Amino acid sequence: MDIQDIISSHGPALLSKLQGVGLSADQAESFLPAASEQVSATVSGGGVASLLGGGGVDALIKNIDIGAIAAKVGIDKALAEKALQSVVPMVMEAMQGGGGAAAMLGGLAGKLFK
Repeated sequence: MDIQDIISSHGPALLSKLQGVGLSADQAESFLPAASEQVSATVSGGGVASLLGGGGVDALIKNIDIGAIAAKVGIDKALAEKALQSVVPMVMEAMQGGGGAAAMLGGLAGKLFK
């Protein structure tokens, strides 16, 4: 299960969480694809290693370009970080249920070593 699948299957819950931290419905809808793009880039760039090394969600969030998400959504960086902190744990939990970080690493390794 990749991040896009998780967002598709957990969309309503993720949108609700985002609205709970202060995003409007429109901002929440544009936040998910922008965040997904950045989380995917971070995971592809080695962010999963920080998770497997015990860094957890905070370590992953520190590696995400929060400013890029904020700019795409039209919100300030602090709100974007707060929004990420609210949804990344849910996304990570869904990833663990769907094969977890190890499955993602396997998929990435398959792409790298074709």
